[in-house]
Amino acid sequence: MVVGVSVGAVVAILLAVFSFCWFRRRTKNEDDERIQSLISSTTPGRPHAAAPQFYQSHSTGVTTGSSGVNPNSDSEVVLDVSPLRQHKLELTELILASQTPLATGAKGKVALGYYAGEKVAIKGVLKRTPKNVAEFIDEIKILAQIDCPYIVQFIGASWRRPIDLECVVEYMDLGDLRGYLSKNTPESFTWAEKYKSIVSIVRGLIYLHTLDPPIIHRDLKSRNVLLDSKKGTKLTDFGESREINASTLTAGVGTYQWMAPEILSGTKYDATVDIYSFGPCTLS
Repeated sequence: MVVGVSVGAVVAILLAVFSFCWFRRRTKNEDDERIQSLISSTTPGRPHAAAPQFYQSHSTGVTTGSSGVNPNSDSEVVLDVSPLRQHKLELTELILASQTPLATGAKGKVALGYYAGEKVAIKGVLKRTPKNVAEFIDEIKILAQIDCPYIVQFIGASWRRPIDLECVVEYMDLGDLRGYLSKNTPESFTWAEKYKSIVSIVRGLIYLHTLDPPIIHRDLKSRNVLLDSKKGTKLTDFGESREINASTLTAGVGTYQWMAPEILSGTKYDATVDIYSFGPCTLS
């Protein structure tokens, strides 16, 4: 029965996505104007080109924009790595293969490494402030509880001091979807492969949304979809992910081009915002 429900859910979401794609192509200009209008209304005084950046404050629990950061807030942050001790890796077995990062984002960077002789991806924060590392701890705690073939596999964490915290995950040899599409022709990425990738993303979302409590990814985009020649397609980057509860359902997070309207407008939302973001993913 569970298999039937999952298959039915995949079919329903695929149908919804194809309908969404058709609709988005007809209304792209209007959507762009609406998004810019929402951004203007939620970030008064900022130019349209400046994408809003948000975070969940660990010291107060209040969600604010980056321009509103209290410069003294780091002094109030306590780095508690005790929940990660069971996942701590032996530093002597973790080797950084290159100083050149595989990828760099707004908050973190990923480098190639080896652990116990196997290729791995090592993720760390760009700016090692207590607040950033505290957010990184939350991300690792979420990733550590996930066990799904459609989500990048967590291997462990490493640190000498809490401020040096790094997260180790499986290595995906084809990189992210955005980079893969930019380096390959449409013909080389066949429809059969596209279909498999779409189904994998859907199954990853179904897994997250049916956990207890459910988890919202909140930053689904082509750069957060990884490809591998043998392991297929998997979701990654849970820096903005949260378990569903009353305090996290109005926070404006993610990348604004991929955001659902209810996130942009600051209204209450649920796991369906990931389905909205999945639409632009398929248009990539």
